[in-house]
Amino acid sequence: MYAPDSLQVTAVDEDDADKDFTPVLFIGAVLMLTLLVACLVLVFVLAGFALLALVGLITVGVVSTSVFIGVHQRSATKGFLAFTLTTFAVIGCALGCASGEILYRILHQGTVATSLLLGAFVGLIAGILFGRIAFRLLQRFITYLRQKLTSS
Repeated sequence: MYAPDSLQVTAVDEDDADKDFTPVLFIGAVLMLTLLVACLVLVFVLAGFALLALVGLITVGVVSTSVFIGVHQRSATKGFLAFTLTTFAVIGCALGCASGEILYRILHQGTVATSLLLGAFVGLIAGILFGRIAFRLLQRFITYLRQKLTSS
């Protein structure tokens, strides 16, 4: 049975607290911390490789699609147009997602998914429009260079 009179409180001596340190526990803690840091580094390296693989696959997809369109239409101009539009659309979509996330963090309106989808859609439209403008500017620049080379 519990009797409050039987409890004894003893003061902890400061020398006893220093005696609780064991080198084995310290070495174990250091090893676990080292293992944790090594796992974090491994995760970041693997995530970097996965991101590079994703970018590589997207790049190969854009280039192969552009080449296929150019060969199918028998026009290098249409292939280059497809390359320009696809490249700017992908870049615009990524930048739109990033800007949607930034705006969500600043304004706190809606949900994260809504802001990301809206940002991706706006970025896609802006990327396609900017791709069209860039293609027209490149066409005019190439025409200008051809005229300069043939007149010289």
